Amino acid sequence: MALRNQSKLVVLVVLSITLFSCMKQQTHSMPESDHQKPEPSNGDKWALVWSDEFEGNAIDSTKWNFQKVPAGRFNEEWQRYTTSSENAYVENNQLVIKAIHESEVHGLDQYRSARLNTAGKF
Repeated sequence: MALRNQSKLVVLVVLSITLFSCMKQQTHSMPESDHQKPEPSNGDKWALVWSDEFEGNAIDSTKWNFQKVPAGRFNEEWQRYTTSSENAYVENNQLVIKAIHESEVHGLDQYRSARLNTAGKF
């Protein structure tokens, strides 16, 4: 029995040393510049393609579609998605999507929320 425990200990030590060596080798083989997050340069060609600043009092229907979907449609979510302005609205130039619990019961179809997309528009 003692020999078996001793063998397990030797295997554990060998694995630990091997793992430590591999980690140390990877760290030392990486150039110092790879350890730092690269800063964007003026040569980067990023361009904003589309945005919505949510100006005004309502969600712009020329940009956004409301999806009206029953509960459980996506990932077995408990909420159903509505077109109600109580669930999605613009406030202080920000889109607000608000989930509302409608009863004391928890579970499927006891909540409502909003789901929006830009399909067919952008």
